[in-house]
Amino acid sequence: MSDRLDLVAFDIETTGFTVDDEVTVIGFALPMGVRVFCRTDRRPAPELEQTVQQRVPDTVRVSTHPSERALLAAVGEFAAARLADDDVLLVAYNGERWRAGFDLPFLRTRLATTDVAWPFQNSPYADLMPIITNRFNTTVDGSASSDDGAASDRAAGGDCDGGGDGGDRVGDIENNDADIKINEIDNEIGEKDIENDEEDIKTAAAESDADERVGTRRDLAGVYATLGDGTYDELDPFTDSSEAVTAFEAGRFADLVVHNVADVLRTRHLGRLAERYCSKSDFSLKSLTPTIHAGD
Repeated sequence: MSDRLDLVAFDIETTGFTVDDEVTVIGFALPMGVRVFCRTDRRPAPELEQTVQQRVPDTVRVSTHPSERALLAAVGEFAAARLADDDVLLVAYNGERWRAGFDLPFLRTRLATTDVAWPFQNSPYADLMPIITNRFNTTVDGSASSDDGAASDRAAGGDCDGGGDGGDRVGDIENNDADIKINEIDNEIGEKDIENDEEDIKTAAAESDADERVGTRRDLAGVYATLGDGTYDELDPFTDSSEAVTAFEAGRFADLVVHNVADVLRTRHLGRLAERYCSKSDFSLKSLTPTIHAGD
């Protein structure tokens, strides 16, 4: 990757996975710190930023917002000021890939529901999941269990970074044919974009089928545990993704924000790893600029 691009990783927290669920937190890992937007629904969150900063080694700025719509509007203002730049590369882990992805589809639905403009204008974007799983070996002993179980299975707990049931480490490694099959699937995904939802579903089904026969880590926490140094695993206060929902419901905003910070820092770490060891073409950059701009 070009040294000119400042990699910015983002991640969202939600109340669940359905169209009726809502965004609770959006975080961005910037080159010099982390910016987090936290929804409180007007509940007290005294000294939230100071509390989070005491638990996180990186510089963190946290703002609170009374509603989902207010949070999304604030993110739009931030993105216009900080991310609408050719020198910024926005990345997410499974933002739009595994089973159609999570972060971007979820955001589109919530922005449309709340009638808030799309925030990412003129933003180059790359999904790190296909880069990491195509270009690094993340296969481990299929009997191994994730350190944090389903910590990234957003379908259960408002958090879906490519995980399956308990982290997508299923099955023992049976034979080389299964390895060849999953490599063929991953290479195909890395070489071209998915053109429609039907193709997405077929690809995800094939990946899941192959993963059942090889112990392949695809979820964010699992891949980070394989390729990272473990720093941000220790930071995360949650061992299961459902805690992101219960924490929001209980008003445990510091835990919720620290969890989000851990995820964006994991994502940033993997992005920097990919920058060091993968080619520019592996990133499959795309523009997030919508066909019709706000105000047109």
